[in-house]
Amino acid sequence: MTAGEWISLGSSIGALCAAVVALFTLLELSKQRKSAYKPDLCVLKNQYDIKPGTLGKVGGIPFALDWVPQGLPQSNKHFWATIRIVNVGFGAAKNINTKWKFDSNLLLNEVNQMAQRTFQTFFLTEDDFFICVKSNGKNNYRVNNKFDSFQFEYLLPIGNQPTGHDIFLPPAYTLLVAAYLFLCLIEEKSITEMRIPTIELDLSYEDIGNERHDTHHKLQGNISSITHPSNKEDKSPPEFGLEFIEIA
Repeated sequence: MTAGEWISLGSSIGALCAAVVALFTLLELSKQRKSAYKPDLCVLKNQYDIKPGTLGKVGGIPFALDWVPQGLPQSNKHFWATIRIVNVGFGAAKNINTKWKFDSNLLLNEVNQMAQRTFQTFFLTEDDFFICVKSNGKNNYRVNNKFDSFQFEYLLPIGNQPTGHDIFLPPAYTLLVAAYLFLCLIEEKSITEMRIPTIELDLSYEDIGNERHDTHHKLQGNISSITHPSNKEDKSPPEFGLEFIEIA
């Protein structure tokens, strides 16, 4: 090759390298722009005290049903358990869909087997729409078994919306867990033997560029305390302190 051809080849290679560098620079800038408005939703640790409340006195149900957030005084209203979601990303999330998943049939069967072993007067039934607490042939209490999906419009970054957004735990799950914990005490199980079933949460949401994001979260419940009535003549059910944390 002549000197001119070598110079031409070097110039071409230099131009190619410059083009490659420019391409990577543009890709990095694009990635930075996307991350600047990308939301990132996460689940906070949530703590509850399961107390008898007003619903625990309905129909003679022997176990506590009221999931009171720890730190809040119990009132005459019933507390439905909620999980708080916050946005730790830089951008807003919109059109948020949530879906809970847990094995209700497995937990229901376990609760009924425990109730039968301990000669309880109640048992639980399940149909297409409700889980019912039955005693003496009557439905004493029931919850919607399909109340497991929720939607809300937006969630701003935590700097703009520090309180996040609360979504309900499925009422079927909280009912079954409350019954399970009560029956564990009747069977004299230790805290280490009480294994609260995990529950999974699927989140789907859009960023401001209309790109869709899907995340999966698994939550584990742990028992922090068990409180029995101090007075032996007090027939109130025991109370439980629970902590729910994300494990995956």
